Amino acid sequence: MMLLRTAINDLIPLNIRTYIISKLQSFFINYQPNNQVSLQIDQYWDGTTNNLFYAAKEYLPTKISNTYKSLKVGKLPKHNNLVLAFDGKQTVVDEFEDIKVKWKLVKNSNKDDVFDNPKKEYKHKSSKDYEENGFVLSFDEKHRDKVMEKYLPHVLITHEAIKAVSRIKYFSVFKYK
Repeated sequence: MMLLRTAINDLIPLNIRTYIISKLQSFFINYQPNNQVSLQIDQYWDGTTNNLFYAAKEYLPTKISNTYKSLKVGKLPKHNNLVLAFDGKQTVVDEFEDIKVKWKLVKNSNKDDVFDNPKKEYKHKSSKDYEENGFVLSFDEKHRDKVMEKYLPHVLITHEAIKAVSRIKYFSVFKYK
C-alpha cells in the first residue's frame, strides 16, 4: 500500500490529484437518495439580500447540541456572553412536527458572476475572491408541502422572536446603565 501511494505521488502531479480528490468528494458529499429534496437558500436573491438566509443563520445555532464536534465561538462587542455558531463542516439536523430536515452551509465562489448581485462587482475588483454563502435544506420528498407551508415560516417567525428578544435585552442594558 505504501509503495502504491509513493508511486501515485511521484507519477501524478499535485494539481491533478487535488482536482480528482475534490471531484470525488463533491460526488459523495452531494449524493442524495432519490426521495430527498434539496432547497438552496442563497445569501442573495436577484441582487437583494435573502431574508430566509439570515433567518436560518440566526435560527440554526439554537439547534446546536452537545454532540456537534466542530463549532465557531467568539465574543462580540455588544454581547456579554460568548456567541456559538456552527461552522458548516457538520450537518445540522432539526425536527419539526415529526419531519427530519438537514441543514448544510455551502460557499459558492462566484468571482466571475457579477450580474446576479451588484454588490459583488465592487468585491470582484479586489484581489480577493468573493464567496456567496448559502444553505442547503434537505428533507424527504413526501414532506415538501409541510416544509414549504409550515417549517420555513416557522424559521422566519422564530428569527423574528430571536431579534425581538435581543432588542429587549439591548434596550434594557442601555436603559439601566
